[in-house]
This record gives sequence, C-alpha cells and structure tokens, in this order.
Amino acid sequence: MASEEELGIGTNTKAEIQINKGDFRNTGIEVEYTKLVGDNWRYNLGVTYSNPEINDSGEWVQDNARLQFVAGIGYQKNKFNAGLNYLFLGDRNDSYYHEVTSSGNRYYALPNRNIMNATLQYSADKNNSVALNFYNILDKKDVVNDYENYGLPFNWTLTYNYSF
Repeated sequence: MASEEELGIGTNTKAEIQINKGDFRNTGIEVEYTKLVGDNWRYNLGVTYSNPEINDSGEWVQDNARLQFVAGIGYQKNKFNAGLNYLFLGDRNDSYYHEVTSSGNRYYALPNRNIMNATLQYSADKNNSVALNFYNILDKKDVVNDYENYGLPFNWTLTYNYSF
C-alpha cells in the first residue's frame, strides 16, 4: 500500500482516495428459467429477492434493490442472432438525499427502474461480427443510483467485432 507521501496527500489538499463503502452482506434467493422453443427460439424468466445491506457507520442499512425481475426472448438462425431483454428493479434502497419536513429530515426510497434493451447481430465468420444494439427502448427516465442520476435516454450503437 502506498504511503500518504507517495500519493501526494500531504501536499495536495484536493486529493481524493476511493475506499470501500463498508462491510457488505446479502441473503436471498434467485431463480431463473430458460426454455428452448424449436430450433431457433429461446426465452428466459428470472426473479431475485434479496436483502443487500451495508454497514459503514455501525448500522446495517439496505444498499440496493431487493427485488429484481428479468425476462428475455431470443432468436438465432445460421449467422443471425437477435434478442430482447427487460429488467425491473423494485423495493430499492434510500436515496442519498432526503426531504426536509416539518418533523425533520426524511429519507425516501429510489423509484422502481424499468429498462428494455435489444440486439441484432450478424456473424460473417468465426472472427467477424456486426451488432446493432438498442438501449432503453422504452425511453424511460429512470434513476440509476443513490445520487439520483438518470440513465441515458433511448440510444443505440453499431459495433464491429474482430476476434483473434
């Protein structure tokens, strides 16, 4: 581990060092089902219920969503592959921010999150492929983290991959 002197902390008062949040624990259950339908189609369903907690101030508090649901459908034929996936996050943790009320500060849970993505891919051979990816198809303005930053609006990428 580097000393404060090696990091320049003693002379640079604007230095920031990232550290782990604290102790983390998580208990729960996760179930996923995948089904092949015919030669080309597949779908999957999954649900997770958990209790992710963090302790960085002497008290265990919720650190992430307790409920997660995923669903997807895919198609593959010869060199073509397509997929559509949905993600739901519910029973989320508290925001970093709080409301000021007449009775004092009140923390509130982050809103549920819904996101749908899709991909279309063509593999010319074992080394070359092209993919068109669509993100946030529903164009939801969802909060993605404790600081209430929003995810990107609908967007897409076109990628070329070469494997060697």
